[in-house]
Amino acid sequence: EQSRRIEETKLKLNILSTSLVATAFVDHCWSLDLLQLVNKVEFTFDDLSYLNSYCVKVWDGVNWINIRDCRELIHNGKQILHFNKRNIYLVGIKVTGSKHVQNGSPRYYTPPSISRFSASLIQ
Repeated sequence: EQSRRIEETKLKLNILSTSLVATAFVDHCWSLDLLQLVNKVEFTFDDLSYLNSYCVKVWDGVNWINIRDCRELIHNGKQILHFNKRNIYLVGIKVTGSKHVQNGSPRYYTPPSISRFSASLIQ
C-alpha cells in the first residue's frame, strides 16, 4: 500500500514538473487527474475580435506529441478537435499567431484567453 502511494506521489510530481516545463513552449496547459484515454479536446478563444492560429500538444507521460497544427489565422470562438485515441496526462495549446478581425493588426505581448477546456473520449 505504501509503495503504491509513493509511486502515485512520484507520478503526480512528474506531472507537475512537466506542466511547469510545458509553460516554456505552450501558452495554456491543462492537467488531467490521471492518465486518461482521450480523442476529443474542446476549448474556446474568449476574444472574438481576434483570429488565431495554434497547435495542440499532449503529454503521454514520456513525450510531448503534436496532435493538431492549425496554422491559418482563421480560428476564434469554440474549437472542437477530434484525433486518434491516446492516453494522456496533459494538454497544451500554443498560440502561434493572432490578428484583429477588422484591421488585421497582430496581438502583441499576451496570448489570447482560453476557457471552457474539456478533454473526453468519444466512443
